[in-house]
Amino acid sequence: MSATTLLLGPAAYSHRAKLVGAPCMPSHADSQQKIALGQHRRLSFCCPLSLHPPPLRHTKAHAFPNVSFPDIPADVLVSPFQFCNVAISVLWAPILIAPRSKLTEAVAKSRWSIILPSIAFLYFFLAATVIDSPDLADVIQKSIFLFTDGAADPKNMAKLLSSPAYAAQDWVHVLIWDYGAGRLIYLDALKKGVPIRPSLLVTFIAGPVGLLVHELTCAIYKGNQTEQTP
Repeated sequence: MSATTLLLGPAAYSHRAKLVGAPCMPSHADSQQKIALGQHRRLSFCCPLSLHPPPLRHTKAHAFPNVSFPDIPADVLVSPFQFCNVAISVLWAPILIAPRSKLTEAVAKSRWSIILPSIAFLYFFLAATVIDSPDLADVIQKSIFLFTDGAADPKNMAKLLSSPAYAAQDWVHVLIWDYGAGRLIYLDALKKGVPIRPSLLVTFIAGPVGLLVHELTCAIYKGNQTEQTP
């Protein structure tokens, strides 16, 4: 190393190296950057998941056909929502109050007793979709959210329930499914000749728990019949 380099420092050496084609002396900033890069690589090798989580796959809206929906106020669902609450209660009342009546049995056995409520839910489902979303791409985004982030945390699911339109269709969804389960329990109880009201009352209040009560009732009565058989 020459005396000029010793007097002027690394800058003079670097300038001279560029002229003659020799390798430049790394600066202090370059050294620090290489050290940091080495540490980053070592940490990335040890903890790849914590430092480099896999990128979230967001579905791009332009990947789907963009169909715009009309602007409909959520108030249009108020009257149908009230009607569905009353209509489902009317279907529940006979099987709870007079389960052995021939009229009740005829209504429950009719497929229209479940087809008509299903059509009502289809209306709510489509209306909530149009009211809550400006176009088809937004519907697909929300559907993906529902089955990913929404299904992973109830706090995320609450974001969807904050919409009156979505909450309305979700409540009608629950009402019709509970009645559908109650109808099947009622028909099965009639066929097997076991008590009906306890199972139906629990189904009306707690949904699937009523099915457990019905299965338990069937098991108890089947056991009693087996014991009485000579």
